[in-house]
Amino acid sequence: MDKRRVKTRQGRPFHLPPSARVDESLRLHLCFFALRTAHGRAFHLGTIVRTMFASFYLYEAGYGSGDASIFSEADEKFVSISLESKLDGPFSLRADAESPTARLLELYDRQLETAPVASLVDAHRRAQMNLRAAPQEQLTIGALIARAKVGSMTRRDLNC
Repeated sequence: MDKRRVKTRQGRPFHLPPSARVDESLRLHLCFFALRTAHGRAFHLGTIVRTMFASFYLYEAGYGSGDASIFSEADEKFVSISLESKLDGPFSLRADAESPTARLLELYDRQLETAPVASLVDAHRRAQMNLRAAPQEQLTIGALIARAKVGSMTRRDLNC
């Protein structure tokens, strides 16, 4: 997407309007709620997993603060749930997965408030490309975190 097209007339980045932020947040929190009950499905977990990847790309772009372990902790729980559940059966978060999921959604809510639409679109596009890649080409959250650490060390070294 051409980033120039999402700027206002005053040249400032265009952010999601409050109603769109609420809609996106509500959709994710309803998925979270469903996964905390016996009514969760693969769709609900998949929605949160896609958001986790988009949130990581936003984090990598500078939107959001804190430790990147929020992603690896949530990912560990999501992988465990997906391995334990049948695709057409119920999906439920165990008690130990609720806190990492809640922290991830809180971070994403903050990112929705601060990231311009162009960055949100780009993060979701990158997440979708990664998840649609052939299995051997998909990057895990762990691989993305490791790559980001190497990239930040390289950028720091170049600035010396």
